[in-house]
Amino acid sequence: MRAMVVFASKHGSTAEVATALGEALREEGVEVEVADAALAKLPEDVDAVLLGSAIYMGSWLNSAVDFAIGNSEALRRLPVWLFSVGPLGEAPDDEEEQPRQLATLRDTLEPNDHVLFDGRLDPSLLGFAERIMIKAVRAPKGDFRRWDLIRAWGRKVAYELRASLPR
Repeated sequence: MRAMVVFASKHGSTAEVATALGEALREEGVEVEVADAALAKLPEDVDAVLLGSAIYMGSWLNSAVDFAIGNSEALRRLPVWLFSVGPLGEAPDDEEEQPRQLATLRDTLEPNDHVLFDGRLDPSLLGFAERIMIKAVRAPKGDFRRWDLIRAWGRKVAYELRASLPR
């Protein structure tokens, strides 16, 4: 069984989540490649893909969307799971589904699941404009990622992948 975890990360938080998901899959006996969406090439012999992105201003990063669209034909033939990393501490209070692209991604890829993980905000990693923006919206600072939930979801994906493949 071979899976690929593809991610788009701006400041490293989502890359760390992708790495943790890869580790959880490996612990369940899945061979895993973890790759940045901007550089990732989808191998022909992969059995499943976990695709995720950081959420910025309600949207996935372009490299994750580009990977999804550019590989949509191949991805529709595979089991796919989506993950987003972004809200800081609390789910968005608006009624808009996040990320904004989720409906399109669901229609295009027909994923098995999408999960939204809390993110991290470390102002020391941000540029000047980003620091101004987080002050303006009063974004909470800190690491809100729940590693237990992230790893548990990775194990759930491994279980579902094993169940979906022919023996």
